[in-house]
Amino acid sequence: MIKQNVLDVLNLCKSYGNHLVLDDISFSIRENEIVGFIGPNGAGKSTLMKCLCGLIHMDSGNVTICGHDIQSQREKALSHQASLIESPGLFFNMTGYENLEIFASLKNVSKDKLQQMSDYTRIGDYLKKPVSSYSLGMKQRLALSIALLSSPQFLMLDEPMNGLDPSGVFELRKELRKMVDEQGMSLLISSHQLNEIEKIADRIIYIENGKIKEVQKQEQTITYQIRVNKIITDHRFRKLSDFLYKFSIQNPNELSVYLRKLEREGVQLLDITNTSDDLENMYTRIYGE
Repeated sequence: MIKQNVLDVLNLCKSYGNHLVLDDISFSIRENEIVGFIGPNGAGKSTLMKCLCGLIHMDSGNVTICGHDIQSQREKALSHQASLIESPGLFFNMTGYENLEIFASLKNVSKDKLQQMSDYTRIGDYLKKPVSSYSLGMKQRLALSIALLSSPQFLMLDEPMNGLDPSGVFELRKELRKMVDEQGMSLLISSHQLNEIEKIADRIIYIENGKIKEVQKQEQTITYQIRVNKIITDHRFRKLSDFLYKFSIQNPNELSVYLRKLEREGVQLLDITNTSDDLENMYTRIYGE
């Protein structure tokens, strides 16, 4: 089954005065896909997200969400998306539950959905307290629950892990993956926490100075380089030089299988290095130190 595009961005440009912030940006996001959005501060990530949810107008280009043009069919396009960009936009003098109620009435969602999202916040009795008393992590969870009230097909999150403790980060990552896999949602997520993006994203878009530098599909392949004491004849080991070989596996558990096979053939392992190009290495290669 061919997956449809939930988001299409074509030749998007945005300037502030003489400063070109977004320069001819084009990319797509498919159904059930999580796309990581990475770049240094000032690269244009937040500006692009604001263009995609209609908070600011682009100078030129086209954006369609679920087939609806964000300029000519603004209401229909925005009805399919939700976003959490920069700091959570909450009413700090009201309780968490009152915040949920206000947005639920604006989105015309049912009482059952309101209760579901109230439970989803997982902040318990704090829902009855003013938002001004919340930690940053609690505000993030409340804002995410509000964004999910309308069951969007496309969700944008800007630094959603801010303020979350390690268990909160793990929980959020699991929940987002579940929503994408089970509810058919697509997600564009921007974060400086590279290890978390690496664990959740299907593809990663790198941006710098308003231009897309590279798009990388996340592979599950793990690559190792080994130095041994004799020639290996197994074709799964690619020879780099005398007694230096390279091989790739899809599952970490396969490593012991490969090493036991070498041992049975009398090959002595002198050195082994994981040479997989992880996200931190990619970031350094693209943006420098």
